[in-house]
Amino acid sequence: MLNRKAVKIVKKAITFQNADYRKSIKAEISILKKLQSPFVLKYLEYFKYDKDEEKQTYLCIVTEYCDVIYI
Repeated sequence: MLNRKAVKIVKKAITFQNADYRKSIKAEISILKKLQSPFVLKYLEYFKYDKDEEKQTYLCIVTEYCDVIYI
């Protein structure tokens, strides 16, 4: 049996607009994968999906969830 813990996550859905935009998204993912800081949300994964009714492809970046903290 797997030991799983429920966690909150955030999904950022991005549409593929053009080749340059795709490059910048890939660069963002690459940077997020490398970052390890208590001041940056932790990158978890990414995935692509097609939304047929909109004829659009989305790339989703999944990160940990951060509650708002007022100082």
